[in-house]
Amino acid sequence: MSYSKAKFYDSLGTLLQYPQDGFHESLQTCIEEMQLANSDGDMYLKKFVSAIEGKDVEELEELFTRTFDINTKCALEVGWQLYAENYERGAFIVHMRQTLRRFDIAETSELPDHLSQVLRALGRMGKSEADSFAQGYVAPAMKKMTTGLKGLENPYVNVLYAIQADVKSRHDLDQAQKQTQPEGSGKPESSRKEVARG
Repeated sequence: MSYSKAKFYDSLGTLLQYPQDGFHESLQTCIEEMQLANSDGDMYLKKFVSAIEGKDVEELEELFTRTFDINTKCALEVGWQLYAENYERGAFIVHMRQTLRRFDIAETSELPDHLSQVLRALGRMGKSEADSFAQGYVAPAMKKMTTGLKGLENPYVNVLYAIQADVKSRHDLDQAQKQTQPEGSGKPESSRKEVARG
């Protein structure tokens, strides 16, 4: 794990929290890192920048709330997207809390399965663990989130598309999907059992 990778995913996580001072700086950091990685994600973030031009922090907070807090279809909790209120979500939250502690990531006001925290953990995982985690949890959850915003003229959909594109390219998801065809929620069976056991 490189420091730059962890810092990059931390910045991605910041984009998925209530906008505060420093939001635009994190946004620029992500664009620059995606450009260095030749990721398609920077294209989407540039669209987001253009769409929110002239908006102050309060306006961004209102947009964020309207996008993610009111519309449950694109809620940012990964466990909710994968399991709704089933038992497995509770097990996944426990699993994420343990993962955050393993990497010394401080918990926030959000639940441990919030995408911002999930990305911070992903940024600190080794290559093999990160690829498996991205394929089993992050990618299928984000697919549901973007579907929830489909057809809406909402600038935040570009943030989700950017993260989705970057995770896909960094963790070889195209190749992984050719080798394994996940069922149901898109998670490998082994991953579901591991989380269920906590």
